[in-house]
Amino acid sequence: MLKKVDSYLLSTFLGYFFLSLLVVCSLFLFIDVISTLSRFDVSGGVFLAYYFNYLPWIVTQMQPIAGVLATVFLFVSLQKNHELVVFYSLGLSIYRVLTPVLSILMLMALFSWFMTDVVVPKSMQKRNYYYYVEMKNRPGDFNKLRKSNVWFRTPEAIINFGKVVSQNEVENIKIFLLDREKWRPKKLIQAKSSFLNEKKWIYKDVSITDYSGSSPVTKNLETYKTKALEDLKEFKKRQSKLNTMSLSQLSYAIKKAEEASMSTLKLKTEYHGKLSFIFSALFLSLLVLPFCLGNQRSSNVFIGLSVAMLSVMGYWIFYSSMLNFGKSGLVPPLIAGWLPGLCCVLVFLTTVRKWSA
Repeated sequence: MLKKVDSYLLSTFLGYFFLSLLVVCSLFLFIDVISTLSRFDVSGGVFLAYYFNYLPWIVTQMQPIAGVLATVFLFVSLQKNHELVVFYSLGLSIYRVLTPVLSILMLMALFSWFMTDVVVPKSMQKRNYYYYVEMKNRPGDFNKLRKSNVWFRTPEAIINFGKVVSQNEVENIKIFLLDREKWRPKKLIQAKSSFLNEKKWIYKDVSITDYSGSSPVTKNLETYKTKALEDLKEFKKRQSKLNTMSLSQLSYAIKKAEEASMSTLKLKTEYHGKLSFIFSALFLSLLVLPFCLGNQRSSNVFIGLSVAMLSVMGYWIFYSSMLNFGKSGLVPPLIAGWLPGLCCVLVFLTTVRKWSA
């Protein structure tokens, strides 16, 4: 009997979920396609390739909305058809009825985690290629790094690139080699041009100032070499915008920043925000469930949809506000990322406990 109940709940929920996902993704695509066609004149092949690579990001963004809509449709339907009363008469508690739905929402969150960390970064890279190179005809903006006055810190040095000529060539470089114990420069290297690779950095027209003695000593050289002070591939990753970085990239950037004694406030807030977003379908479903299960008057599709939309809007406003508070240092990053979801869980548990009392 329980297997039939679980199978019925799962099949009904998944039906509503995929239908909702199809509708919200189609609406998003329709609006975006109209906007794209009005701005760009491109071939059909480029157009299809652009949206084929854009689709994984769209699905991950629309999944929470589809999840909460499926939850609303399922429990409004169960309430309206008095099926919940039947389940209760069989001795099933509300927790038991919710178990298969919450389990599938958790599995969807794990799938979203995989999509966000593995599939979406690669597909968005290709999408950006078609957008900047094929559609906007501005290849210089694709994978664009800062070209001038780039500052960054490693565990052993503070480095400034005056001008980035190419991936391996820099002009007007300044390197402050640090004394980590006293936290002051022990040597300053300045060069008009530098060639960088994974094993060593070669400088030309060099001025080296040594601060280790009682007074600074400067000498000029035609060429000078040091070991590579930064992995250039990782440097490129660290220049990525926060909102385009995957969880693994953010984790690596946090580690590098901590090693270099840099502030990790924004990085950690973004990390916890992305991680909690993966579970937002579960959080939103828990938030709307009390409105769907409270009484018979809630068994109305229009009311259910209104509650769902208001809940989604309220959640995203709270979620976005907390991330801004976290990045500005008003609240710790962990709390900024997870407090909105925790509030949804507390609302659900408090309401259901009252029904069970």
